[in-house]
Amino acid sequence: MQADMSSTITQVETLQSYLEQGIEAVMVKDDAILRKQATEKGMVILSQKTLEIYQQRQKVKGADVIIFARLKSDTYIRYALEENCFLERLDCNIYGSSRWLNKYLEGTLEITTQLVAANKLRIDIRNLADIPLILKPIPQTSICLNELEPIELQGSARKVIFASLSDMTLSSYDLNVEVVNLFSTETNMPYVYNIPVKGMLFSKSESGVLNCAIIPQPKTIRSNTHSKFVINEQTCIQVATNKAKTEIHFLTDRLKQAASLTPEIKQFPVPKNNIIVFKELPKNTLGKEGYRLQVTEDSIEIEANEKNGFFMLSKRYYNFFRLKFTHQQLLLKEVGKCLQFS
Repeated sequence: MQADMSSTITQVETLQSYLEQGIEAVMVKDDAILRKQATEKGMVILSQKTLEIYQQRQKVKGADVIIFARLKSDTYIRYALEENCFLERLDCNIYGSSRWLNKYLEGTLEITTQLVAANKLRIDIRNLADIPLILKPIPQTSICLNELEPIELQGSARKVIFASLSDMTLSSYDLNVEVVNLFSTETNMPYVYNIPVKGMLFSKSESGVLNCAIIPQPKTIRSNTHSKFVINEQTCIQVATNKAKTEIHFLTDRLKQAASLTPEIKQFPVPKNNIIVFKELPKNTLGKEGYRLQVTEDSIEIEANEKNGFFMLSKRYYNFFRLKFTHQQLLLKEVGKCLQFS
């Protein structure tokens, strides 16, 4: 919460003005009616003892204070000040330790991503706070912004930027920016912040487990990043089961939309290279909605024992398959991965 520790409120009108500025903790003159008004507005009335503790730690005169208190009360604000859990704001600049600058940015920057083309990522950055932010991108290798101009985010504003990825199978990317109007009191320099950008195909849980962008999660994943499967005009689809005749259109529609490719669909056996095969497994092998996908350099094998399994795989992978295509060729980024579901 924001607090004003540089002045004492003497009028009711000022309380409302402070609330509109996002300031919720204030010094109030010793007036019962004024204090009651402040309490009824949900504001915290700061004590003289709390003010004295802040003055002992103050670094920027005349600044508003952003306090990281566990609860909204004078006591907890005092505890936070004693532990230096605060930032100071003067005009549009914010000053403080790296730890709390990082904490502030984690709470105020909302990041969403969308893969919009081969190796091209759309990044939506929203400033949830009222205080403007100026982000100056720092060049890096794993993620390359199309433009390196400073990103100016007014309060509650959103900006959309685009980036190219060196490897789109990573679970996360480091987008480093210099926050021009945030200053570290440890270095007296603008704070460098690492914006966490999630990968689109894979993510890591808190325990470090690699998860792919499918719900529900695969039972097992085996990865071989050294191989690839290319879909081109010679690729054909073999449907070795009647249970997949309808569901294959999720895949064929995607190929046609992405690169105007219309693979030939056959029911009888075909050469084992450059082929996508839909196979039926023995009953109860994977369960009613279970399915298995295996990708090698020569083929993609899609297996299930029920129609629902082919449907669930085709439906989920319609958006999960992100294809890198040049002219009439597509490179499946899920190459060399075997995923088994049950």
